[in-house]
Amino acid sequence: MSIRVVVVEDEFLIGLDVSQQLSAAGFEVVALATSVDKARSLVARETFDVAVLDINLGGETAEPVAIDLQKRGTPFILLTGYSIEKQFPWFNGAAVLTKPPRMNELVTAIRAVTGDTTAGV
Repeated sequence: MSIRVVVVEDEFLIGLDVSQQLSAAGFEVVALATSVDKARSLVARETFDVAVLDINLGGETAEPVAIDLQKRGTPFILLTGYSIEKQFPWFNGAAVLTKPPRMNELVTAIRAVTGDTTAGV
């Protein structure tokens, strides 16, 4: 059974690229959300194992989405094009990768947070 992933990225082409690469790596991408509202709706209605969140979503932060995920006990990985020196409390120890993510690092992070021991990309 493959790991089910939701990708949350406001730049559609980046989100599509990440989704396609994750699919090629053997993950099942459930959905791509491009805004906080769409992401929160997905979190409320979809079943998935992990989320990949862009920190900045069209001028908003992914904080409400991260809080929703924490409440349901779903791990997430954060992506950012900005400095990651300052970490906010809502990060809650989540892995933070810089954009564009190196796919091997993203795959490793997803496997780590989901407990999957499958080797390689």
